[in-house]
Amino acid sequence: MNGVLLPREALSDFHAHLRQGISRLPPDLLYQEWLEREKEEAGRVEYVYEHNLLDHVGEVSSFDVRPDRRGWPKCHQPLADAWSLGGIERFDRRACGHSDVSPCPRPTDPERWNETSSLG
Repeated sequence: MNGVLLPREALSDFHAHLRQGISRLPPDLLYQEWLEREKEEAGRVEYVYEHNLLDHVGEVSSFDVRPDRRGWPKCHQPLADAWSLGGIERFDRRACGHSDVSPCPRPTDPERWNETSSLG
């Protein structure tokens, strides 16, 4: 979980989902579960920024200890390859390499996103 902003009207439903599920899953996995349900039922879209905005400071993980596991991305490292994020929370580099946010609109002007083009 990379930090979440929710509209006020979603908070009570998310809070209820956390309370009901906290004995079976950690909060980050409950969030993924809730978000998948909201996507199906209400068409909710989660927008993901390309880079991690915070450093993980906790020493206890909700995942089993796995010594060969890659570390969590540090501040401003890409979230496209974050091992613990579900697909709905992961930045989609393939579809949105031209943007800082995914999901993203398709570019209508390919030259606008071409880093090698000159601004003549």
